[in-house]
Amino acid sequence: MLIICGIGLKPKHITLEALEEIKNCDEIFLECYTSAYPNYKIEELERLLNKKIQLLYREDLEQKLNEFLENAKNKKVALLIFGNPFSATTHMQIFYESKKLNIESKVLPGISILNLIGKTGLEEYKFGRIVSIPFWQQNYKPKFFYQYIKQNSVAGLHTLCLLDLKITKEEKRFMSINEALEILKKVDEEKILVDKLCIALCGMSSAEEKIIVRKFKELQKTNFSSEKFPQSLIICGNLSEKEKEFLSLWR
Repeated sequence: MLIICGIGLKPKHITLEALEEIKNCDEIFLECYTSAYPNYKIEELERLLNKKIQLLYREDLEQKLNEFLENAKNKKVALLIFGNPFSATTHMQIFYESKKLNIESKVLPGISILNLIGKTGLEEYKFGRIVSIPFWQQNYKPKFFYQYIKQNSVAGLHTLCLLDLKITKEEKRFMSINEALEILKKVDEEKILVDKLCIALCGMSSAEEKIIVRKFKELQKTNFSSEKFPQSLIICGNLSEKEKEFLSLWR
């Protein structure tokens, strides 16, 4: 049996249902390359579960998925996912493949950044398409996300920008809001972002979480390197009076 379980953004985000299921598993794995805890260590999660957790990186799941799933045919296996499982297509594929192999599977939801954006004071139903901003490399400088930001802006909708991260056995790197703003500045040839009100989200749900509200050009002058990761960015659309009133708490 395979349990695909969202573990939220800190150990105490795990539901009672998930806790009960995980404690009864023969083996517990944590997919650690699509996200991370803002300010907590895996050891804290192990203490909570009273179980040893095995870490899985991209190559472990993408190149050895069948091997991983074969293990779930004869054992009860938990695959832990930061945040909510099906926020990433990677986890949907794992579930799909398990069903093809007739492996009994269960999905347990978790708290993600999408559940926390309401804390800013923005109305959740006024968000448009979510975008991901990837790291730029020498021969890879994608701009596709800008079109979605532009479409949201034209419709007066807010845009949640998820920032890239790179976690391997050798490296752990998170994109900062400053890096994201620099990329956005380069792709914003029409200058639609310069005067946009933006919200910086740093280490949400951690003890040191920060919500910072400033205009795009002002946010660029702020140093986010010392703030908690992962970091996310919201580009605001049209604001209601109630939203403006609430946002004043963070300015």
